Amino acid sequence: MSDSHADSRLGSLVLKDVIERIVSAKRFGNKYYETKALGAWTAIVGGAAASYTETLYIREQTLFVRFRIGTLKNEMMMRRQRLINAINQAAGKEVVNKIVFL
Repeated sequence: MSDSHADSRLGSLVLKDVIERIVSAKRFGNKYYETKALGAWTAIVGGAAASYTETLYIREQTLFVRFRIGTLKNEMMMRRQRLINAINQAAGKEVVNKIVFL
């Protein structure tokens, strides 16, 4: 294959497509998407709620969250499904199907 042919093929790829191919090829699994989801936490819950978040991680499609304030935990429990939807939308794929409030 000539270099000019390879350049034209790469030129037609969007950066997002290239990243997705690398993620798939390197078998990163969901880590890339989980990181995107966790990075969007502040935008999803708001700055005040995010500032009271002590623990936040994803393991086996479960988001684990601990807040410093019990009333905030109760409020987020009532918004559980909306949070799951927003997290998956931010990730660009389903990475969370359950939330456990610690």
